[in-house]
Amino acid sequence: MKLKNSIKYTLALLGMFLLGNSSLCQAQILKGFGKKLEKKLEQRVERKADRHVDKTLDKADRKTDGPIDDVLNNKKNKNKKNKNKKGQSE
Repeated sequence: MKLKNSIKYTLALLGMFLLGNSSLCQAQILKGFGKKLEKKLEQRVERKADRHVDKTLDKADRKTDGPIDDVLNNKKNKNKKNKNKKGQSE
């Protein structure tokens, strides 16, 4: 939503510049502004994509680690039960 608002704001600003006296200086300013805006938008999209990929990888790690954790927890529980049985029988 913020991205759409910033694009609308930028287009409105560009329109105001274009309605004024057109000159080479204004064109150069707009060209530089356009490049900065494009770079900023690309960075924002990349960050969002990176976050999405990170979430997906974390979710996959949790899914694959689940069975391993279950096996390890079962071993620990068996060892505790065995120690408790040995401690009670002595």
